[in-house]
Amino acid sequence: MPTSELASMPWRGRSATCPMTCPLLVRTGLSIAMGKAPEEIRSAAHYISTSDDKDGIADAIDAFLLPLVGGSS
Repeated sequence: MPTSELASMPWRGRSATCPMTCPLLVRTGLSIAMGKAPEEIRSAAHYISTSDDKDGIADAIDAFLLPLVGGSS
């Protein structure tokens, strides 16, 4: 599967580092950063969700995955 058809959403929030995370974010077709991620990670992502302590993962699932499968929150 081409990476352009993949989504990435690093879950480590503030402890994620760009040398490990940014290459993943720029190679995938959809990249989502949490609101409290470091600026360099947020700037590499296609979409910035709310912070992980404010249900950022659930918000991203609601925004991108549920519509693909015909669901709603």
